[in-house]
Amino acid sequence: MANSFFLSMAPDVAAVQAVVDAIRAVDFPATDAIITDVGIVTAGIRAVDVPAIQANIDAIPVLTEKEKMFMGKYGQPALNEYFQNVANGVVPNPDIWTLTLDGVAGVIVQYGDPGFLNVYSGLGATDDAVASTIGKYLFDPTKLSTTTLNLKIDVKFNGVIGEFGFGLIDAGDVGTADRFDQDINLMGIHCDNSVIRACNTNNGGGEFTDISAFITSGVPCEILIVYEIGVNIKFYVDGTLRATHTTRLPTHEMQCNIATKATNGQNSVLHCYDVEVWPT
Repeated sequence: MANSFFLSMAPDVAAVQAVVDAIRAVDFPATDAIITDVGIVTAGIRAVDVPAIQANIDAIPVLTEKEKMFMGKYGQPALNEYFQNVANGVVPNPDIWTLTLDGVAGVIVQYGDPGFLNVYSGLGATDDAVASTIGKYLFDPTKLSTTTLNLKIDVKFNGVIGEFGFGLIDAGDVGTADRFDQDINLMGIHCDNSVIRACNTNNGGGEFTDISAFITSGVPCEILIVYEIGVNIKFYVDGTLRATHTTRLPTHEMQCNIATKATNGQNSVLHCYDVEVWPT
């Protein structure tokens, strides 16, 4: 029975084959033509667009080492703050800053051209304003895989008779303005009664240089502090080297602080336009 069944299928197989051959005769050439057309179009796209795409790729600027650091290269901490990531007239970004205010004092973001952080304190004996970076923005020069730690801050002193302090200071220290010339662990700038000094200390003494002659009240300036770890700290004002310190270099974990204090019978107002801290 099995053999006679398969024999009876033979005429049907032949009929199916005939249909298949007919389909191939009509449709395969058409399919080949479509494939050919696609190839021509693809080649045209490549000829026009690929060079343009490559040109766009070539035009992408190469990141500097500093820019790479701000993107998290090597996993090192980097702070890049321009104080316009929150609304106007409010406190700075709490994901970056914590505030310590005592008496008549404030730390407020104010939009402008450019925007700035307004740090101010009144006339009371205990009026203090401090902005400190939080835990993920701590910088320990002894644990970096790089050799240099940099701090750049653009500021304006609105009067210099009061007291101001900013820079990197012992993590966890209250970091008020008067602490920036004391025997702790820091690198920064301290101003008291019109005397502005480049400072660094290390729990056993410090090194200080008067840079008052290079900073004018009411005029913005750029302060750049470059710490070649374990070797020296260089202080630049508006791009010019004004002091080089080689002793009492900081060795502890530090936070970034910006502070004003009521001193000398004067209120103290500091405008900070941007802060950058990055290792290289």
